[in-house]
Amino acid sequence: MKRFWIMLLAVAVALGIALPAGAVKPPKPPKPTTSAPIAVYLDAGPIWVHEVGDVIWHTVTIQNKTTDGVTAHIAYPGGSKTNIEIGPSGVKTIENLFSYEVTDGDITMAEDIIAEVTVSYGDGDAFVVAATSTTVYPAELCGTVAEDGTTVWPATVTAGEVCIWKPPSSGKWTVWVTPDDPVSRPTRMMVSVRDGVPGNWCTNPDVVDSGVVFRRLMPGDSVFTLQVLLPGSEGQALAGLEDGQCFSGGAGGEYFAVGNPSSFYLYTSFDGTATATHNP
Repeated sequence: MKRFWIMLLAVAVALGIALPAGAVKPPKPPKPTTSAPIAVYLDAGPIWVHEVGDVIWHTVTIQNKTTDGVTAHIAYPGGSKTNIEIGPSGVKTIENLFSYEVTDGDITMAEDIIAEVTVSYGDGDAFVVAATSTTVYPAELCGTVAEDGTTVWPATVTAGEVCIWKPPSSGKWTVWVTPDDPVSRPTRMMVSVRDGVPGNWCTNPDVVDSGVVFRRLMPGDSVFTLQVLLPGSEGQALAGLEDGQCFSGGAGGEYFAVGNPSSFYLYTSFDGTATATHNP
């Protein structure tokens, strides 16, 4: 799983004052310590985001590297936590300590979203700063959008690009994609539907080829058909999964957090026109 863990140790030092020309410089102050009794890690999920309203959750882990207990204070965007007690050689993780909702400016700029926490310890003059980044990959909506924000089919799809699908309901769906150019010889093509993170494919356990499928279209075949199972949101997730997570996890079966449980992503390896139908 792609993660950007950046640690920066900051120790308070006296500020130097400029001296007049020709003045004798005072002795150099001692170098700041290059070690700290704690290590701090900041983790963000999902791995990347695509649209306004995606939510990034941040988890903080503090490791006590000493054989004595330590008290830490965490400062993070929008708040702080005090008196975090960590036992000798202990590790404490605070899941989803704070969140960030993607804005229109984030999508327009398409730059990494940086988050940072500061953890002070001891008398508070020494601290450790940890930062992480989430990559922004803007995606267009599939088709047009209804008044309730859901997708209106048909939609034009572009080879190698995803589009955002906002279904009006969860459950089993059939997706049809018609290539713009009819195949004149056997041609290997791919269509997939996933949640917000590549690897979490929206497979249907009742269908062998579902969620993400490579298929060889033959001359005369005009439509690529794919079966998918979309999870619910707001507490209506698939059994054992978080809101918005599809059934098929990523590498090694690991599931990743999704930014928006109401959005899914359609990908094709060819230009074409797509539509979808709910299967009650």
